[in-house]
Amino acid sequence: MRLKTVIAYECPPDAVPEQLVLAVQAALYEVVAFWHRTFLARHFTPQGAVIYRYENRTAKYLKEKERRFHHQDPLVFTGLTRTMVSGSIKITVKKNEAVGAMPAPRYLYQYVRSKPVKKYEELTRIAPAEAGVLARELQKHVVRRLNDLHQPVTVEIAA
Repeated sequence: MRLKTVIAYECPPDAVPEQLVLAVQAALYEVVAFWHRTFLARHFTPQGAVIYRYENRTAKYLKEKERRFHHQDPLVFTGLTRTMVSGSIKITVKKNEAVGAMPAPRYLYQYVRSKPVKKYEELTRIAPAEAGVLARELQKHVVRRLNDLHQPVTVEIAA
């Protein structure tokens, strides 16, 4: 999943660049966690197959899945992938990027010449509408963290 956004924020004169970097890093962490909590589950629904434009599976595969497991959920055969990736995510943050690593079965990222579906790419796709939501979340968290650095001063006026 790649998401690019630009945040323009006028830092207060007493803010230091390190504080901005820390605010962005913390916000990136929050956005990846937000994606995992909010959007990941949608990938395993029939609507998700349409939203994320999954490649069509063969009729033989779909028939076998229906016969053995009584469902047609995308990216799910036995349910192992959904269980593993939904359970936890390890988020690593660098200066200006965050990467979420989820435990997954090996077949999710293996390339099979006869079946060139790249399931790991399907699993991490984001829809254009979601990109906007994630960009707003990022901006919200950065601004909140920068504002937290500068506590507002309350002035009481006696009448």
